[in-house]
Amino acid sequence: MLTAEEWNSYLNEGGVKLPEGLSNIRISSQPTVAHGEADIDFDRLTANRSRSSPFLTLFTGKHHVTVTAQLAAARETGAVSVESFMLDGVEVPRIALEYFADRFLRPKYGSAVGLDSTFHLPARIDSASLGTDQVTICQH
Repeated sequence: MLTAEEWNSYLNEGGVKLPEGLSNIRISSQPTVAHGEADIDFDRLTANRSRSSPFLTLFTGKHHVTVTAQLAAARETGAVSVESFMLDGVEVPRIALEYFADRFLRPKYGSAVGLDSTFHLPARIDSASLGTDQVTICQH
């Protein structure tokens, strides 16, 4: 079992190589729901890529982001479904998020990154279940 304090320390103290422009990550949870917040410098995150759409003007500069998502993990497969995404306290329309994910995130991080994603669990993890500010991981 990992607690929110442990996973937040791991994320913010170098346990994971974070994308450029992402900092001050805080994740909390309730059963099946994760709440995350971070500071994102979108100019660093999307460096060297063109912004040819008006949707992408939302994703420039430095912003505080909050996300709520449904999470599940069983039979060596994880699933994430983003419910809300707020930029400096203002909800971003889903169509703009999908466009951003298609244009910038999937080309760099693969098809498992998106608003509704499934992915293979790493390190022989069979399942994981979220509780209040904790996750229980089962390996085989």
